[in-house]
Amino acid sequence: MTDIPRPDETIPEFLVEGFETESPRTLKAIAECAEDRTKTRGVPEYVRDGFALQDDETKAASAEYARNLAAFLEAEGYDTLEAVPREAYRDPSEVSSGSIGVGDLGPERRAYRDADTASGGDSDDDGGRFFGLF
Repeated sequence: MTDIPRPDETIPEFLVEGFETESPRTLKAIAECAEDRTKTRGVPEYVRDGFALQDDETKAASAEYARNLAAFLEAEGYDTLEAVPREAYRDPSEVSSGSIGVGDLGPERRAYRDADTASGGDSDDDGGRFFGLF
């Protein structure tokens, strides 16, 4: 199984988590939108709104991550990152620098989700994307 690229630290958590549920086709559209804001067809609203607040460096990192994640999903035959079975995740200690095991975005990238689960969940209506901030 191929390692998936690690999301750059500049990419906001809500985008990283949102990308986990997107198809390769949508991820490619997201990458195009990040590079050219006029290309928004097929791009979810949370991404369009999020990109409006990001600098060029963050949008470029998001485009690269979305494109690489789409290539990974297509190569491995998965519809979304969430569809990757938990048994396929690799131990992070076995992974080379710059990449991570399948679907293992690391404990720092999942801290808010785990905290919400332990406390009974996020109480607002944003689907957890903003970690109870809105």
